[in-house]
Amino acid sequence: MKNYKQANIKIVYNRRNKLNTDGKARIDLDVSFGGKRRYVSTSFFVRPEEYDTKQKMVKNHPYAAQINSKINLQIRKIQDRELTLLANGNYFTIDDLLADEQQSETNFLDFAKREAARRDVEPRQKNAYKNLFANLAAFRGNYIPFDQLTSGFIKDFDYYLRSQNTPLHPNTIAKRHTLLKVFINAAIDEKLITIDPYLHFKSKRILSERFALTEQELESLEKVFCNDDTAILVRDIFLFGCYTGLRFQDIMALTPKSIRQDNNETMYLHTREQKTKKLQDLPLHELFNGKPIAIVNKYISKYRDTLFPSVTNQHANRILKSFAMTLQIDKPLTFHISRHTFGTIIAEKTGDPYLVQKLMNHSDIHTSMRYTHTTKNDIENKLSCINW
Repeated sequence: MKNYKQANIKIVYNRRNKLNTDGKARIDLDVSFGGKRRYVSTSFFVRPEEYDTKQKMVKNHPYAAQINSKINLQIRKIQDRELTLLANGNYFTIDDLLADEQQSETNFLDFAKREAARRDVEPRQKNAYKNLFANLAAFRGNYIPFDQLTSGFIKDFDYYLRSQNTPLHPNTIAKRHTLLKVFINAAIDEKLITIDPYLHFKSKRILSERFALTEQELESLEKVFCNDDTAILVRDIFLFGCYTGLRFQDIMALTPKSIRQDNNETMYLHTREQKTKKLQDLPLHELFNGKPIAIVNKYISKYRDTLFPSVTNQHANRILKSFAMTLQIDKPLTFHISRHTFGTIIAEKTGDPYLVQKLMNHSDIHTSMRYTHTTKNDIENKLSCINW
């Protein structure tokens, strides 16, 4: 027992010196024993300003006390296991010491769920994670070792998604692969996977039809009769989406502070998109002859934290369907159409996909170009204007 050396455990932040897409890095435990060294994940990710490198603890974080407590508890569990192994009198290695800690790192599904839990995403994205994990569990069970994640696994998973009793839409399958690649890339970064299984596989998407209201249909909706306050609210929020291109969740997250008014004639909307986290500045006085300003002035109130009163997306879509029946609009009238209506009308009015990209915060110009439709008459009109 004289020669016995106690395991050395240190708390290490951002050991790879690399922040993830959320601007955070993970806290690890650096464990040394018997001349060997292992890193153990705590599964906690924080921003650099939320970690005190001198005191080796989380600070300036809403759950700093809880995180520090759980990290210390994880250290004590390793120390308790060391004492238990020592009391048994048998020879043990660092892998024996960390057996409980390393066991969880053999299951890709557990790893992916922990990665998903730490991500600050909207409820819709969390539901997408949940669906992916349910598909993986149904396909291969709740235990998926990392060494099973080969190109063959990806191809078999793709075939499984396509061959169910109710096959998923090709674009839904493509989204499943996109999410799965996120977690696989995270595992590659952690050296848990050595070869990218998606190296020779590419999921295929199909262009789906984009529905948008015409200017005539939009005008009829502006004048539609509403028999209660909720129907009026839904109509106005939908029209606001058609006038600004904002998604439903972004509209409902607006506050009076999102509105900036220089004078009675100019009004800007300043917000951050929940989906992309991008900032957006829209000159409301330049859009649709200032119609969005009238809606803002109708609802803005110092007695409410949000610009608009609360309403759920599901309830709103039910009301929109009744509007479609009343106005005989043969289109699936949902809040998704409001954004497409905005993009389509802007594209038709300007013919400028780069303006569409800027106003709608598209990352890829090809997405914006899908809103521009050049007809035979458009071609002839544009050619006729050229001074040959």
